Amino acid sequence: MYRRVLVIAVSLAFAGAAIAAPRDKPPVPVKLSPGGCWKYSGTADAFALTARAGDRLVITAAGEADFMGGGVSWATVQARDITVARKDKPDVVVLPEYGDGAYQFHKGGDYSITLWPHAIHGLPGMVIVCRAGPNTAK
Repeated sequence: MYRRVLVIAVSLAFAGAAIAAPRDKPPVPVKLSPGGCWKYSGTADAFALTARAGDRLVITAAGEADFMGGGVSWATVQARDITVARKDKPDVVVLPEYGDGAYQFHKGGDYSITLWPHAIHGLPGMVIVCRAGPNTAK
């Protein structure tokens, strides 16, 4: 029992340090072409995007994630959670609308894209950002 409590306490301490730790690399700039897609492969988990009012973008991400538990460690490929927020107001988050997975940008400006969970930090992955057509859902 003592060993299990110690492992949990150490795991929580490392998780807290990872959350509080500043990113060591600047965000990767997303460079979209008109009507096209932008693709990234690498280890970054933070991206910078300049969106125009009215933009509809589909953002997807997947990559390797490392896990440990019970004396065993393993790696897997999984979808990554995506957070899109205004750079000047990080508490203003953009959510996909209408269930089609596209992010609708009602205001133009600079946005940050952050990938989660912390199990993916520093591991290889891919991000794809594509312009979406007009929303036809009613």
